[in-house]
Amino acid sequence: MKKCLRLCFLVLLAGCAQTESTESPMPAGRSQVDYDRASYECEREVRMAFPRARGGDAAMRSLYVQCMNGRGYAVTVMPWW
Repeated sequence: MKKCLRLCFLVLLAGCAQTESTESPMPAGRSQVDYDRASYECEREVRMAFPRARGGDAAMRSLYVQCMNGRGYAVTVMPWW
């Protein structure tokens, strides 16, 4: 019984382990500051293109992702809006 409980505990513990993602939105040689600047600029451009749209608009999301991908960042979703 003790062996079974230990095994269950180890399996549960392993499930909680964090894994490091090999996929990063930032290309090599770029910093977090570069990413933040590009994200801000893309958000600004999208909001200027759609001044009346709400944050959930699919067109805004699509344009943001395209803008970030065009700048070399592997972005698939908008971060917050």
